[in-house]
Amino acid sequence: AQPLSGWVSGPLDAGLRVRAWGVPGQAYAVYFRAEHPAGPLKLTVDLPAGAWQATWLDPRDGQSRTATVQSTGGRTVLSVPPVGEDLVLKLAR
Repeated sequence: AQPLSGWVSGPLDAGLRVRAWGVPGQAYAVYFRAEHPAGPLKLTVDLPAGAWQATWLDPRDGQSRTATVQSTGGRTVLSVPPVGEDLVLKLAR
């Protein structure tokens, strides 16, 4: 995986840091670090067309939830659940 600068856009909360890594066209990971609770919010990512499995994981308590995301190719808007302190998103085919 490689760092993906500019792959994620928002509007993002001022106290929210976002880092993304991925193997373009195959799988992506996004890490959210909040200075204070944030969200829910909308996030835009650049995905190839098709169905993607989105898994949201709270690393503090191990809780996760999964959803299917359909992308028409290009900029795709995702709904981000509230972020307590940390949140991880995994996107895979």
